[in-house]
Formats: sequence, C-alpha cells, structure tokens
Amino acid sequence: MFKFLTYMGAGMCVLGFSASSNVRAAEPIVISDMGLCTPKSLLASEEAKGKWRLIPYEADGVTGKMICAASYITVPEINLPLKVAGWYSVYVGYWNPYYAYDGGVTVKARLSGDKAFFRFREDDVCRGFGAEYICEVFFKHADLTGEDLIIGKVNGPLAQKCYVAYVKLVPLTPAQVEEIKADRARKDTRSLVATIDGMSYFWSNEYRTREQLLELVERYRYSDVGKVLLAVNSGDIVWYPGSKLGRMFSGEDSRTRLVDAAQSMPSPYVRSEKVMRDSLRDLASRKVDVQNTIAEHTHSMGLKFDVMFRLGMSGHLPPCMSDKSFVVLHPEFRQVTKDGTAVEKASYAFPEVREFMLGLIREATERFDADGINLCFTRGPHFLLYEQPVVETFRAKYGEDARAVDPADPRLSAVKVGFMTDFVSQARRALDEVGKKKGRRLELSVWVWPSNKNVWLGKTPVEEGLDVKAWIQKGLLDSVICQEGIDQEYIRLGREKNCKFIYFSGYRGEQAMSPKNVRAGHEAGVDGFAYWDMDSVTDNPATWEWLSRIGHVDEMKQFKDKKPALIQLRTIGGYDCMQGLEAAVYSGG
Repeated sequence: MFKFLTYMGAGMCVLGFSASSNVRAAEPIVISDMGLCTPKSLLASEEAKGKWRLIPYEADGVTGKMICAASYITVPEINLPLKVAGWYSVYVGYWNPYYAYDGGVTVKARLSGDKAFFRFREDDVCRGFGAEYICEVFFKHADLTGEDLIIGKVNGPLAQKCYVAYVKLVPLTPAQVEEIKADRARKDTRSLVATIDGMSYFWSNEYRTREQLLELVERYRYSDVGKVLLAVNSGDIVWYPGSKLGRMFSGEDSRTRLVDAAQSMPSPYVRSEKVMRDSLRDLASRKVDVQNTIAEHTHSMGLKFDVMFRLGMSGHLPPCMSDKSFVVLHPEFRQVTKDGTAVEKASYAFPEVREFMLGLIREATERFDADGINLCFTRGPHFLLYEQPVVETFRAKYGEDARAVDPADPRLSAVKVGFMTDFVSQARRALDEVGKKKGRRLELSVWVWPSNKNVWLGKTPVEEGLDVKAWIQKGLLDSVICQEGIDQEYIRLGREKNCKFIYFSGYRGEQAMSPKNVRAGHEAGVDGFAYWDMDSVTDNPATWEWLSRIGHVDEMKQFKDKKPALIQLRTIGGYDCMQGLEAAVYSGG
C-alpha cells in the first residue's frame, strides 16, 4: 500500500536537531496515491460537484495520484489512512498551478486526533514558465500511532483551490523524540505576542464554524507564541453581540442593508466586509461566542489570552453615515481644533468619553476569559486637542489661552498628560475590580511609540498626552509594546518596575519584522516581540519557520533563509509538462 522512495530532502523543519540526535532511523515513507483517501464516494476521475478529483502525475522521484479541488468546488474534508506507529516528521507536497487562473492555494491538514487544522497558504505564484513543481512543506512532528491525516480546503466566498500530491513521513529516532519533547516543555522561549486585529481574519479565510475559529490559533501550539492578543472593538464599535454600550459591527445600518441587497460587489473591501458581517451573524445565530471560543482554545494550549481596545473613537463621515455612533449621538464630546473647528472624533478630555471606554473595558473583561487587556494608542490618535476641559485646565494652571501657545509647549503637553494618565489609572483600577471578582490579577499593557519618536501625526507621545514613562513609574503597566522602535529608557524603567518591554518592528522596508531585526531585539535586551495581524502570516510556511522560533536566541543568531523543497513535475494527467504548461494558455489568445 505504501511506496518507499529515495529520500527527497527534509524540507523546512521548525526544530533544528542537535548533531547527536540527527540520525535517521529509516528511509522516509511517501504516500503518493491519494486514491487511498476515504470515503471513496468523495473521489472522482473528472471534475465534479462536491468531489475531490484524482489526477495522475509523475515527478522527480515520485509517481502517484494527487487529490484536487478547484476554488469553485465545495468539498468536505477527506481522510488519508497512514497505518504507521511511532514518531515521524510529517511533510505535505502540494501543487499550485499558476497557469490555471484560479488564485492561490490553501491546504488544510490535521491528524485525526487533532482539534483543528493547520493551514498552508501560497498566493498565485509563478515559479517560472518553463516548469511545474510540487512544493514540499513541513506539517508537524507527531506520534502517528492510530492517526490518520485529514485533508480539507477553504470553501465559501473566499474559497481557494487545494491540490495535494503526496504525504511524506520521516521516522524519528528516540533521541530526536526526546529533544522535541524537551523543546515543547520550555517556557522561557515563549516571548511572542500574536496580535489578531479585530475581525480582519474573516477577510482572507473561512471562519464560519467553531472548529474553524480554533484554526486561527491552533498553529501556535508548540511555537514561541506566549500570548494571543485579540482586538474586540474599534472605538464604540464592538465585535461581539449583546453589548450594552457599543454598536455591534454586524448591526443594521443603511450601508449594511444596501450591501446585502447589492446585485454586484466590485470592491474587494466591501466584499470582505460583507463576508465578515455574514460570518459574525451566522456564528451569533448558532450561539458561537467568537472571543471565548478563541480564549478557551488558547488557554488549552497553555498560552495567555488578552483583549485589545482600539481607542480612537470616530464618527461616520458621508457617505458612511450612522445615526447610532457615539460621536453622532454626543456631538458635544467631539475634539476641537485650535480655530474652533469640530472634528468627528471623540475627545478623552471629557470624563464621559473616558467612562464610556472604561465601561467597554469592564464589560469585555467580565464577559471574556481574558488574562489582561491592551490599550492600543497607535490606532486612533489624536485623542484630545483644544476642547473646553483642555482650555479651562490650561487657563486655571497658567493663566493663558492654550490656543495661543506653541502646540509643542511642554505646559500644554502636561495638561493633556493629566487627562490621559487619569484614563490609564482608571483602567488599572477597573481591571483590579474585575480581577478581584475573578480571583486573579488581570494584566495591563499599552501599545505605544518610543518616547522620542514622531508619530504619523507629527507629534511625540507626550505631546499626544501619552506619558508612558510616568505610567511605568507609577506601576500601572505590566508590559509596553513599542511600535517600530526599541526605547532603552522604557527598558530601564521596566526593569525597576517589573514592566516588560515588547518590541514590534513594523511591516515594511528596514523596519519590517525579520530575523535580522529579531536578532537586534535580542541584543538590545527586549523581553519579547509582537506581530500585528499574526493570522496573515501563520499560513505562510517560509515566514512561520523563523517566526515560530523567535524566542530561541541561538537559533535566530544562526538562522538563514531556506528555499522550499521543489520537486519538478514531469507529467500531469498524462500531459508532458517538462517544458511547462503556460504556452497552452497563451496560444488560445
């Protein structure tokens, strides 16, 4: 039943074995006939509705039948019997035919004993016009005794194709198994904060059931992720039903009704927004609690779970008007520019605005099984300008008009700091109150800029009212996540006040999160790392290879990018593809 082939290379492996344990017990087992999958009723030799298609192929060193489903074919998961015992490294070989004009590929794989799928995603990539390749990726190390491999695809409105050519099982020696177990038991390397920004994961993948929600964080098992940070709001908009304060994103408004009734959906943004709303509605109708489902699975893996609050509270400018937003209902609490122009954004200078957000914090921490919260100040500045409380406080303290002084005047900054520090202090007290009811202390973190960095609005944090150093010195914070920079003053103060410094190195260019910047962070003495929109990269094998090992200092020092194992296809479905298949597309016009 199994085909034993010449070893084709280990591919990408997330654990580098020591020299003493790196001895192969036996030759790999390659299962290349996907026709062994069950139930047989889901298999077909031609493309058919609800069926996985079998396509024969020949490649360098391997021959078999791959299992395929185009993006527009909705198919259930299917079972591949493994019939082996003991520990193996498991690899999956997939095909991503660029010429097919069917978008990227996503392979979903799990063992029959697993609670959730792993996903391997590759965009619509052209590897070259002269050849077709099977790409081999690492799945996991596991004891396969009594296990089968379950294969699935992404269906629904954001469906992707899935083509699996083979599964490779590399036997592990007892020494390697012990090394894997010891590594998984380590806690000191779990220094990565996996940030999931609200509901954006609905925009790129299928999350319409409780089981699919588990896939969002299952990838973090046995990785260097120590905490999942999930956003639950954007200002007064919340992403959970039943809030007594916030507006549920999937609630009824004119935009929602019109989008639902639209005959066409030309905008990718609006289309993804609709997918998100529909998914949230569907989950809520079936009583699936998104946040607590994710929290429960996160905790089951021994990881922490925090919720994030995006603090900017904007109104809705035309054409996206809403008569239910906080700013529309309370225009008296809007921010005001120096010349008196009202801005469609709530100001934290007003106690009513601070209390509204504190109410959301209390509601969410009471409702969700969170270990703490994050106040995200990098999403939504400014937080206050020249509103009446700011002007009156400045006049009472200094006898001058705040609107007549330089915006960088340290006295004006001090006044703004007073309001924002009061908010952070109240947030700390709110957490203590909720924590007392739950019988445990809840942690408080902030996401901010380095103290000397001009933010995108041209202000330093203190000019925005954010005196992070004072918050650390007052003992209000358990950790600081720093946006695109390492602030040694934050680190020094944190050492004195037991406040961790978490480094986020950004997205683009030289600041982008990379092994090089991770090494720089380790050398600078940071306590950990944060990755924004982690859900967007965990499916990428090349990125996840190093990101999942970010806390292993020695490995990161030696890390070098590796190319995925590519096996050239010779024939596919009986057709010769040694010269590629692109010409067949373009010859048709």
